[in-house]
Amino acid sequence: MVNHTYRNALLMLALGFSMPALAQQHPENGYDPVAAFAPVSHPPGNAQRSFNGTPGQGYWQNRADNKIVLSLDTASRKVQGQVTIVYSNNSPDTLSYLWLVTILNRFRSDSRESLLTPPEGSRFGVKEYTDGCVIERFLADQQPADYRVSDNYIRVALAKPLLPGKQMKLEIGYHYTLPESGADYMGVLKTPHGGVYQLSSVFPRMCVYDDLRGWNVLSTQYYVETGSIDMRFTAPANLIVQGTGTLMNPREVMRPELLQRYHTAIAGDTAMRIRTAGEATAPKGAETLTWHFSEPQAGDGIWAASTAFNWDALGTPLPDGRRVPTMALYPPGSHREWDTIATAMSRIIKAYSNQWTPYPYTSAVNIGAAITGVASPGVSVLRYDQSSSGSTVWGKTNHEIGHAWFNLMIAGDSRIGWMCEGQNTFINILNAATLNGPGPYEWENAVQWMTMKENRAPIHTTFGSVPPKDMGALMYLKPSMAFMLLRNEVLGAERFDDAFRRYIRSWSFRHPAPHDFFRAMENAAGEDLSWFWRAWFFTDARLDQGIRKVTYTTGNPANGIFITLVNKLAMPMPVNLLVREFNGKSHRIKLPAQVWEWNDQHTLKVPTTSPVTAVLLDPENRLPDMDRSDNIWIGGGTKLRTDKTVTAQQVIDRYLEAIGGKAQLTQLRSAKLEYRAGPGNAFVMAQRLEPGNASSWSTMLETGHTQLMLKSLQVADSLKFSSFSQPQHVTLAEADQLRYAGALFPELRFFEAGNKVMLSDSFMLIHGVEAYLVTVTTAAGNTWKCYYDAASGMKVREEFKGQGTPLLYNSKVMSAYETHDGIKIPNQVTLNEDGTKDEQYELKIFSKS
Repeated sequence: MVNHTYRNALLMLALGFSMPALAQQHPENGYDPVAAFAPVSHPPGNAQRSFNGTPGQGYWQNRADNKIVLSLDTASRKVQGQVTIVYSNNSPDTLSYLWLVTILNRFRSDSRESLLTPPEGSRFGVKEYTDGCVIERFLADQQPADYRVSDNYIRVALAKPLLPGKQMKLEIGYHYTLPESGADYMGVLKTPHGGVYQLSSVFPRMCVYDDLRGWNVLSTQYYVETGSIDMRFTAPANLIVQGTGTLMNPREVMRPELLQRYHTAIAGDTAMRIRTAGEATAPKGAETLTWHFSEPQAGDGIWAASTAFNWDALGTPLPDGRRVPTMALYPPGSHREWDTIATAMSRIIKAYSNQWTPYPYTSAVNIGAAITGVASPGVSVLRYDQSSSGSTVWGKTNHEIGHAWFNLMIAGDSRIGWMCEGQNTFINILNAATLNGPGPYEWENAVQWMTMKENRAPIHTTFGSVPPKDMGALMYLKPSMAFMLLRNEVLGAERFDDAFRRYIRSWSFRHPAPHDFFRAMENAAGEDLSWFWRAWFFTDARLDQGIRKVTYTTGNPANGIFITLVNKLAMPMPVNLLVREFNGKSHRIKLPAQVWEWNDQHTLKVPTTSPVTAVLLDPENRLPDMDRSDNIWIGGGTKLRTDKTVTAQQVIDRYLEAIGGKAQLTQLRSAKLEYRAGPGNAFVMAQRLEPGNASSWSTMLETGHTQLMLKSLQVADSLKFSSFSQPQHVTLAEADQLRYAGALFPELRFFEAGNKVMLSDSFMLIHGVEAYLVTVTTAAGNTWKCYYDAASGMKVREEFKGQGTPLLYNSKVMSAYETHDGIKIPNQVTLNEDGTKDEQYELKIFSKS
């Protein structure tokens, strides 16, 4: 047996490293740099799949071109169908048998899905039994086929093997009954204006045969062999039919007035109503009509038929010069968002097309029905009467349209959930930000979920093995979060987006594997990301960074500071630091994840020139840090030398004198301060002093032309306090707290009757300065701690330590004092409202009289 310690020591010495470096590989707290940064092994590149993550020169992919003839009897819900499949064997293999899938068999009482469906509570469970897909006729190259049905799959034994480069024609006649409750991806919605018939998986289709597994049997529904769709759908003449593909015969199925509106709508950029529910649509005298649809790059489709549809449409121009008919069809009584969803669809499609690659299909259809949300090439079906799955109709539309890219055009194996739902949710987040729409989730909620201590399966777990309770988080939330952090924190948007676009272009209408994506991103971005894939995809690694120590160089704030950071758990991530100085300057430091490649600790020097008010690790709370208690250093809590020669009154008088003098402050009749923070200065904090010694405080969020009042306080003879524009009842203690927090200069009231004011007998080290600590306990029982710089007299910080919850802020840090109209005002105010996240505000307006 090899002595591994001895072998590793020899290796380190051979590479020129000393033994102390080897000792640092195994820190006491459990982080192992060697394990974290070990290479991830990918399958060897070959002629089909290159080492750089693109299809190789020998890449091949089979093809299935489908012609479907379908008829719907609405009374019996019977669907009669015939499909002709031209199957092209582009593989180097001779195929002696073929596999097809017919998902409708899941509704048979003896199907695997029926037997596995829980009695209740399953979204995709089978609630109604049918005969499944009943095969009436099956020909292979015009001869009766030797086939066997096995659950949802059909195996065809070929009398004559299908050679490489050859084609075979399959002809299947069949029928089935459309279930009313179709496992949340097909069914019948009953409305007062007629039924909405939603048809998915309407024909037996080919399984994927690829270079990774051969025949992909028992795959999920999104792994589809690319080909073409030609659909002729016959239905009663009073029904509107829409779905996958461009409508090829509008003149044959619409009255002249409807036809005119249809052509005007899809040629224009503004949504218009083509048809209102109840309006006659069919040419006079017709009993049935056949709607003809064609889509050149689609292996499957969804269609819907109804008399109840409102029908809105417009045309969407794409970057490649095409104009795509964009349509929304929904019954009366639908959620009010449906009235504007066609316009939203166009904006969504254009945004995706501009950021990644043009929309891949020839039409875009959104149908309001009884399905939570499902997508197929060029079409999506959503719940009609409510927002669903915690999303708005806009959010669900954004998600289902996103599937046009992932996992329909980029047709990876959707058994790996992150390649389908995860990558789609990621582009949904960016699209929502671009269009100012609701995102899939709040980032804070995602971070909170990630920092729960419960053990979970890695997100690279195959679909069937993901625990149902974790499906949403592991397939949607965590992978999309990983891609967002890879883009914004690791690679940067420019590098990530370039690599991601190259991946999309390389694998459009092809079948990438997970390692193709990993290699494509690494090669195009020029980065070894083994540490990232391992932590986020292959393990349930967690993150915990912290600030271990902060010291001034030679003990002098003017000479800079040393910051020592620590990584305590298995996940390495980049370091994002914000260092704030008392003089108002701040420093942003971004360190790559490789600072953790050799050790669990890292020390850096920051060239500060004044006392540091705070060091913040991950200041925007972007990372899922398990313990944020050591992510902030405020240089506080340390007791220094004592000084019993000064009184609290003297400290307060010195502060008032330093900022302008007590006489000037008491004579101040009115004043206005406005501070702003956040992206685009969207957060506003305002304080006013009104004539008569009344005061006010407000915080609001400005988005475009809209103002959202977050908190508002008015203090005069009485007190009014509101939160999110709703009046709030406050207790006497809370009113006392608000009067103090809303005052411009609360020190003017410190020594009023009933207050207790105490000066600590020791100096405190707070925000890097030697400070006096004055504690004020009001007559109502509230306590405030205020810190004043011993050198300048300026207030550095105040904290609410009183009864109940802080209504305006936990703490307030003041820095970058400047003189405005004879009064020194902090140009920077950092508020901590709830004990977690700081928000730094910059002074924009100050006026007085």
